[in-house]
Amino acid sequence: MRHQHIVFDLDGTLIDTENAVLRSWQLTASDFGLTRTAEQCRGALGVSNETGLERLGITDDGSFMGRWVEHYAELAPSTHWFEGVEEMLDDLSGVGFTLGIVTSRDALEMDRFFSQYDLPSRFGTIVIADDTPLRCKPLPDPLLLYCERTDTSPRDCIYIGDAPGDAEAARSAGMDFALVDFSASHAPCAEVISLFQSPAALKRYLLEA
Repeated sequence: MRHQHIVFDLDGTLIDTENAVLRSWQLTASDFGLTRTAEQCRGALGVSNETGLERLGITDDGSFMGRWVEHYAELAPSTHWFEGVEEMLDDLSGVGFTLGIVTSRDALEMDRFFSQYDLPSRFGTIVIADDTPLRCKPLPDPLLLYCERTDTSPRDCIYIGDAPGDAEAARSAGMDFALVDFSASHAPCAEVISLFQSPAALKRYLLEA
């Protein structure tokens, strides 16, 4: 196998969170008397909360993100694995790949939004935003920390994501990268080597690489 470690982003890559994320930004902006369209809120997809605030032109007075978390927690039950993802993960693990996650979500968000997915049962190493404070994607630090924790080289890993920031982080870390668009809603990514629109297609590529 060319890659021993397959490292995944979380939101928009494995789990369909798009509607919940967009709606949470809209609701929270409204709480503060601001109007943001769903299209504007797309700038907050796949990035840290701080970057999302910056892209949406919102100044956090210290309470914005707390309200955002509450809205997202209410909507979290509407999120779900993309169809075919669980089977893909089982098959990849079954043939000997080591699976990991590198996400821009912090510990509170992981607990409030994703505990129902029992991620530690599928992924041996999970790197979250709190592990590399102020050095989240698109910087390479989270991916390099994954390599440090697993005692592996970037060249033995491939990072799977759904956003340009994922591609940039992988390139800077010296990892191969593959873009997924399981919801058929994301903009093209110039840095991409491979684009996959279904878990089955991604699995075939990883098994043949």
